[in-house]
Amino acid sequence: GTVRAAYLDLCQDVERLSFFLVALRPYQRLANSAGDLAICWLGKCLSHLLQEIEKLMVQLRQNRLEVMHSAYQRLQELAKSDLRGNPSDKRWMQGLRHIDEVQLEELHRGICAQCTELLAATTVAKMSELQGEAAQGLQDVIRSFQSPEFQARCALSLPDAVMQDTLQLL
Repeated sequence: GTVRAAYLDLCQDVERLSFFLVALRPYQRLANSAGDLAICWLGKCLSHLLQEIEKLMVQLRQNRLEVMHSAYQRLQELAKSDLRGNPSDKRWMQGLRHIDEVQLEELHRGICAQCTELLAATTVAKMSELQGEAAQGLQDVIRSFQSPEFQARCALSLPDAVMQDTLQLL
């Protein structure tokens, strides 16, 4: 009855979550090879996928709670009845003890937190932050090249064109 219907809804949500997670694989490969800046550039596409996953996670949690509620109701009904006639009901009741709701909730929160983190990584603010860090890194390199200590260690000084080219990158 209701337990099976709720369970089928839950399975459908898990299947839909799998679909969206598979759709994220190319973005993961891109992030691994091109870095965070590439993810920022693809923010619109990626944020749409992540928003769908977040909506699905809410629905998945709701359906999981509904399954557990239905299962506990069924457990109470079976506990009140005589179990000698149906060993499958007894096995089902015993199987419920293997469900770790605390772990399921922690996993749910972890996935939601990762979606939020990824969404934050796609924002314009994150792109500006990454560009600022890159510019600061280049300025540090230029300062090091121009320092008297570095120049003293070099047999020949760096051509002025190298410094001008590096400054143009900023």
